[in-house]
Amino acid sequence: MDEPKTPALKWYDVCSLEEIPDGDVLTRSEAGEELLVYREGTRVTCVPNYCPHRGWRLDGAPVRGGVLTCPFHGYEFRLDTGQCLTSPDLPLEMYLVRVRKGRVEVQLKS
Repeated sequence: MDEPKTPALKWYDVCSLEEIPDGDVLTRSEAGEELLVYREGTRVTCVPNYCPHRGWRLDGAPVRGGVLTCPFHGYEFRLDTGQCLTSPDLPLEMYLVRVRKGRVEVQLKS
């Protein structure tokens, strides 16, 4: 019996480090995924561009002190860990990120 194939993971170049405003997010679309890329100094993280509470988009949501607040229902998320401060059982998924030669790469399903 054939086992279901797991989609391969691939690194995607999504932007330069300088394109991401320090302390804020940049919205990107890559490999069919809507992404929010966050930068604090040289640390970069990436999360899906939707709230796990209701699935609504998070782009344009305010970010203060590394915490993004969903504009629809006020759920708060730490962008460095994905932790939901409002409801701990609803964290944001965190994508693997690396910075190479000033370019931000995110690992996504290909």
